[in-house]
Amino acid sequence: MKRTLPLFALLAAACSNEPIELEEPAPTLTVSLSATTCRLGASLTGRLSIAQRGTAETDYYALAAVVRNGSVRIAVDDRELPATGEWVRLGGKNATIRITPEQAGEHELTLQAMSAAGEVSEACRLTLRAETESLLTVQAECEAEAVDPPHDALIPIRLAIAKAGYSGPYKVTATLAQGSGAIYHEGNVITDVAVELAAETTLYFRPAALGEQLFVFTVTAEDVQAEARAYLNVAKKIEVHCAVGEGYTVSGAGIYNTEGGDLSLAFEPADGYNFEVDGWYDPDGNLLSAEKNCPIRLTLDGISDVELRLKKREVHIETSDCERIVTEYYVPSKTGNKLERQQAHDYRLRLTADYRLSDDLVFAYDTYQYDLYPNQTVMEGRPSFIRGEAHPRFHAGETASDWFWRCDKRFAIELRPSDNPTLRFDPTEHAAESETTRYIFPNEIEIQ
Repeated sequence: MKRTLPLFALLAAACSNEPIELEEPAPTLTVSLSATTCRLGASLTGRLSIAQRGTAETDYYALAAVVRNGSVRIAVDDRELPATGEWVRLGGKNATIRITPEQAGEHELTLQAMSAAGEVSEACRLTLRAETESLLTVQAECEAEAVDPPHDALIPIRLAIAKAGYSGPYKVTATLAQGSGAIYHEGNVITDVAVELAAETTLYFRPAALGEQLFVFTVTAEDVQAEARAYLNVAKKIEVHCAVGEGYTVSGAGIYNTEGGDLSLAFEPADGYNFEVDGWYDPDGNLLSAEKNCPIRLTLDGISDVELRLKKREVHIETSDCERIVTEYYVPSKTGNKLERQQAHDYRLRLTADYRLSDDLVFAYDTYQYDLYPNQTVMEGRPSFIRGEAHPRFHAGETASDWFWRCDKRFAIELRPSDNPTLRFDPTEHAAESETTRYIFPNEIEIQ
């Protein structure tokens, strides 16, 4: 199935302004830069993200860059990226990208992402420009991402302004072109307000919502005007903590930046483990969900840490009804000149459970059954028997045990600690426990 995806950009530095057609399951690569022009020796920063439908959180991606024109250095999460097309594995689907022109003029490069399965994204083309000098230069810098900032966070944005031969204050208008929040200077809100600032100034941003924030700073000195931009991603990291360290998986945790978005944490026991969810709790101990899934609403002031409490699954063991097994055999007649058909009746039963077991259970009983096979001839005129202690098993992962055999229907089944050393026995409750499961047995099974 095809879908049309706009390759989102903050400026002309984005990969494309035209929608493109992608054939699933190819990944989609998006690059958002704070600006397309900088002074020679400075860097352009932004965010790089990869999306692909139907992939797991554990899937990895690689990135390749080719400089088509000019000369630039490229770093992704402060790791140098070759500019000659080699694939370099990324640490995740989202990263900070920094591009540093090495000469004045225009520079053109393309980026592509590749999934672990080898699907390659469309080429993402960037066009940049480095200038050697300007009558008025402005540079704005801030951290590329703020994860779980406190509710009263003030995130610094550093402005550097220069104009040859000019010593007076600069008139600056700070605009929040995308996002939600307020820009402060010396404790006052200056968003969309023209103020006079020194050449080196630190402003502060207080976010009001999760998401991508784009700042535009318009600077005027005498009759000259210049502009700088800065980018910040405000995100929330959802983490799940549990006292139990293994035997299950939780999906849905991670870093998100969509204010008001919904996500669902999901619990799943691993094979051989029978844990159940006792509850999902917020840091104040309030119950969020008692189900396998826990819905979370993403907000800047919402929760980041979730505690998952698990309990042992209670599995009930029952005995099935006896089944009669008929075996026909032959014995000499009283006259001794022919064979007479006889029948032997054995009875068998098995144990059943209302959920699959997480452990091997070993039982003991005295087996007593005919030693016959169909149409066997018994020359002595009577069949023989198999008798002695047997140890049928109820195997982990199953809901029914091996068969128990008696020809007289007198089944006396035992569960003993010596046969099951990993279980903790509770004879008063007629139960036994493993690390993940509590087994409840019927009264006809003796618990030692």
